[in-house]
Amino acid sequence: MSRTLFLMFLALLWTTVAWAAKIDLNSATAKELTSLPGIGDAYAQRIVEYRQANGPFTDPHQVTDVKGIGEGTYAKIEALISVGGEGEAAPASPAAPESVVSAIQAALPRVDLNSASADELTGLPGIGATYAQRIVEYRQANGPFTDPHQVTDVKGIGEGTYTKIAALVTVDGSAPAATAPVPTTSSSSSSGPLVNINSASASELTSLPGIGDTYAQRIVEYREANGPFTDGHQLTAVKGIGEGTYAKIAALISVDGSSAAATPTAGSEPEPQPAAAPAGPTVNINTASAAELETLPQIGPVKAARIVQDREANGSYASCDDLQRVSGIGPATVSQVEPYCTVE
Repeated sequence: MSRTLFLMFLALLWTTVAWAAKIDLNSATAKELTSLPGIGDAYAQRIVEYRQANGPFTDPHQVTDVKGIGEGTYAKIEALISVGGEGEAAPASPAAPESVVSAIQAALPRVDLNSASADELTGLPGIGATYAQRIVEYRQANGPFTDPHQVTDVKGIGEGTYTKIAALVTVDGSAPAATAPVPTTSSSSSSGPLVNINSASASELTSLPGIGDTYAQRIVEYREANGPFTDGHQLTAVKGIGEGTYAKIAALISVDGSSAAATPTAGSEPEPQPAAAPAGPTVNINTASAAELETLPQIGPVKAARIVQDREANGSYASCDDLQRVSGIGPATVSQVEPYCTVE
């Protein structure tokens, strides 16, 4: 789909969401301004500071005088803003029904966090040029996103922003994590033989959804270094493969010719299982070098260097959860690292 058509779809969505009234540039708070496409926290704050320094906007187009907001951003928000009392506000109307908004969101082409350009990412609500660039830099440093929620690991993007974009983003064409179906292990969930992750070649592994050449090679290298996989979920220990990817392939893989996902006996409660021990050695995050830290899932060269810098500046980590004090590391990353991490 062309970029022009994509932006038309986004404009339709935001027009519907803003059915009740346009956003007044002269009275909206910074938080309210971030609901506009292409306006993140930094630009919203600049708009507020501009009107405080220069007085009320007299024309919506005047917003292009704010540093960093150009004609491209203005074109996205023109139909959604007013300056109050200038005839720009839309007539009062009932708020758009939630079902209408949901239907439009479902029809929209989702933005792929792994392939969208910075310019395309600014079409998302709350994602301005700064955050868009950070998303691009994050995936360059750490590899592809494996789950849409992982975008909250990007500095400055929290749950509030994620809530706005969850229904509009994807990783490699998947549905957002919040609405992803739970995979089943019945025979109907796979149309062919299971892929044995202990014996399949890299080429055969690429037949699995979400597993490209890079991830397939990493799976092969992981089992050569750590021995055979003992269960399918152990794949999440491979760098870059998270819960989102595993959910897509759980019913399609095996470790010994049978399904790698456990199926409880009908009518019985599954017995609780102890947490699986990591296949490889744990990494002491208080003493490891940057190169050693890179062996942890989701930790690339940039994050490894930040961890070293952080502990030198702020002291040792009391727990693996303390890694969240490092820029770019959030709960999603910590959950991947924790089984392979130690502090003593």
